[in-house]
Amino acid sequence: MLAFWQAALRYVPREPPEDDWVVLQDPGGRRWRGCSRWERPPMPGPPEPGEDFVVLQDPEGNLFCVVDTRVE
Repeated sequence: MLAFWQAALRYVPREPPEDDWVVLQDPGGRRWRGCSRWERPPMPGPPEPGEDFVVLQDPEGNLFCVVDTRVE
């Protein structure tokens, strides 16, 4: 799925990929774009105030967290 997300977002790995995950970043420093936002089920509950991420879903149903590291 790395190839899909790199093409969809036009992002590059921030560091070399680990066993089953990778952190992608926008090479131009802009915000994320593309994909489907995953709607949380009623449990574990709604987003907490100040959360710094959204959960996205790829075409295979895999869920990914996109973190805004600029949030303090």
